[in-house]
Amino acid sequence: MNDRLKPARPARTGLWLAVIAVALVAAGVGVWYRFLRTPPPEIRQPLAPALPSPDPRLSYEGPFKNVDPKVAYVDDAECAKCHRDQAKTYSQHPMARTLMPIDKAVLTAPPGKGQKPFEALGQQFQIDDRDGRVRHARFARDDKEQALFRHELDVHFVVGSGTRAHSFLSVQGTTVLQTPITWFTQKKLWDLSPGFQHNVLAGRRIGADCFFCHSNGANEDPKDETTYHQPIFPHGHSIGCQRCHGPGGEHVKNPGVFVKTAMGSLDPTIVNPAHLSPQLRESVCWQCHLEGHVRVLRRGRHRYDFRPGMPLEDFIGVFDDTADADYDHVVNHVEQMLQSRCYQKSAGPQQMGCVSCHDAHEAQPPEKQAAFYRARCVTCHEDKACSLPLPQRLAKHKDDSCIACHMPAFGASDVTHVSSTDHRVPRKPKAKTDTPAMKKGPIEDLVSVFERHRGRTEPELTRDWALAGGLSARRGRPLNRSLFKEFGDASQRDPGDLAIKTQYALELINRREAGAAVKLLEDVLAREPDYEDGLFAFALACEQLNRGKDSLSAWRRLVAMAPTQWGYRVGLGEQLMDEKNFVEAEKAARAWVAYDPGVPEARKLLGDSLAVLGRAAEAQEQYRILRELTRGKSK
Repeated sequence: MNDRLKPARPARTGLWLAVIAVALVAAGVGVWYRFLRTPPPEIRQPLAPALPSPDPRLSYEGPFKNVDPKVAYVDDAECAKCHRDQAKTYSQHPMARTLMPIDKAVLTAPPGKGQKPFEALGQQFQIDDRDGRVRHARFARDDKEQALFRHELDVHFVVGSGTRAHSFLSVQGTTVLQTPITWFTQKKLWDLSPGFQHNVLAGRRIGADCFFCHSNGANEDPKDETTYHQPIFPHGHSIGCQRCHGPGGEHVKNPGVFVKTAMGSLDPTIVNPAHLSPQLRESVCWQCHLEGHVRVLRRGRHRYDFRPGMPLEDFIGVFDDTADADYDHVVNHVEQMLQSRCYQKSAGPQQMGCVSCHDAHEAQPPEKQAAFYRARCVTCHEDKACSLPLPQRLAKHKDDSCIACHMPAFGASDVTHVSSTDHRVPRKPKAKTDTPAMKKGPIEDLVSVFERHRGRTEPELTRDWALAGGLSARRGRPLNRSLFKEFGDASQRDPGDLAIKTQYALELINRREAGAAVKLLEDVLAREPDYEDGLFAFALACEQLNRGKDSLSAWRRLVAMAPTQWGYRVGLGEQLMDEKNFVEAEKAARAWVAYDPGVPEARKLLGDSLAVLGRAAEAQEQYRILRELTRGKSK
C-alpha cells in the first residue's frame, strides 16, 4: 500500500470537471457558495463597475401591494386567525409537513429503538433513539468482527412529508448536514439517503437552495448560502401560507378592503392566485415544482426575491436537457405536464395548470382520491368520456379511477425505492417498467423552459444558458460544445457577474490557460472575498501553474471554512504531499479521520504521511484499516 507517498491525481486535461465533481459531494446538489475569510490576492488595477440589475419587484405595475420588497412577512398564526378552515385542512397537507423538528414530526417510519442495522457501501447504518435523543450511527468491522470505527450524528429535523420518504438533518454549528439514512415510505424500508456515496457519509452539507423548497425560508448568511444564523427557520419550518400568497404584513393591518381591477374585485394587500393569469398562477407552483436539469439565479437576483403575482422567469432561469424526453425524476411533474395534450390543447383563463387538479389547501385522503380526481377530469372530458366501457373499467379498478390508467406510477430514476406518477396524462398508458438507469454522458444542448413554453427571449438568456451549461459540467454532465465565447461576452458585459466570471475561469483552466484564469479570479475575490467558487477555481489555476504555495494556501482556507467538503480535503492532502510538507499532511489526515473515520482517502493520506516520516508501524495500521474499508466498499 505504501508504494506511493501521495494519492494519485487526476489528469490535468479536464481537471476542473473531475475535482468539481469531488467537491460537490453529491449528484444534483450543486452547493458551492461558502467561506473566504482572508483577503484575496492584491489587485493592481481598479475594479470595473458592475452592471446594475434592476429589481423587477420595484417596476411591478399590477394591483397587489405585497409584491413590494418592503412588505414584511408575518407569522402564519396570523393567517389562521381569520382563515381557520383553510389553516386546519392545510395543516394535514404534505406541504405543511416538508420540514419539522424531530421531536414534533409525525413519522411514517417505525421507531428507531430496536431497528436492525442495514448495510450500504460496505458499512453499517443504524438509528439510535436512546436517552431521549435521536442519533444516526454508522460503523464498520473488520473480517474478525473487530470495530474499525463508529460515527454518529444527532438528528434535529425531519425533511419530507413521508408521502414518499423521510430524510433527516443534523445541525452542526452554523452548518446543516443531511444524514446518510432515509426512510422510504412506499417500500417501508431504511436505506442510504438519495445521492449518497462514500465521500459524504459523514453528512452532506445542505444549502439554502434545498431549503427554498423544503422549508418556509432559511436564515442564510447573505454571502454564504450554506451558513445559517439562528434561528435557522425564522418564519416557521414547513411551507407556509405566504409562499403562495406573498408577504402578509399589509394584509393583517387592513384586510378585506376590495377594489375593482382588470382581474376582478380583489383585496390588493394579499395575492389570491385565483385572480392571476395562468402564467402568473403557475409561477407560484413552479417556484418549487419545476425542477429542470439546471436552475440558476438570474443576474442580480437573490433566492427569496420572487413574489407571487410576478413571472417566475424574472428571478430564475430553468433549463432542460433537449435530449431528455422521459423526465423521470421524482420532481419532474411540471415538465411532464407541459408535454401533455391536456395542457397543450387548453388555452385562455381556464388553461390547465397545477391547481386544475390539485387543491393547495387540502390534500385528499387515499379513499377519496379516485372520486376527487375523476371529478377534476370530467370538468373537461364530460362530453367525451372514457372510451373504455364502465364494466371493463370497474373490472380493472373497482373505484373507476381515472388516474390509475392515465397517470400510472413509474420508478424515479434519481431516487431509489420511490415511485412517482406520470403527469403527461397519456391516453394509452405505457407498461410499468423498473427504475430506469441514471442518464450519463455529455449534453447536446440545454433549452430554457420559459423560452420554450412562454416565448420568453432576451439577451440575458444567453448568460443564463451559459451559466447553466457550466453548472451542469460541474455536476458531471458538460455540454457537448465550448462555452468560451458566451462566458467571455457575459463577463465583459457585467464585470461584477461573479458566477459567470468563475465559470469563465474554469473554462480557461480546462483549456490550460490558467494564467488568464488567475487574473479573472483575482478580480472575483477582490469583489467578494466570501465566494467559495472563486477560491476553489483559484486553487486549481495555481496548481496548473505550479504555484504550489498559492494553491496550498487556498486549499487550507477551503478546508478550514468548509470541513464537510471531501474534495477540499483531497486537494489539501495532495498539495501538502507535493510540497513535501509531511508533518502538516499527517495533521491534516488526522483531522480528516476525526471528522470522517470511515472515508478511505483519509486513511490513505494518513498512512502515506506516516510512512514517509518513518513511522512504519503506525502507517501499516492505517493501511490495514484502509484495506478493510476498501474490501467492504467493494462488496
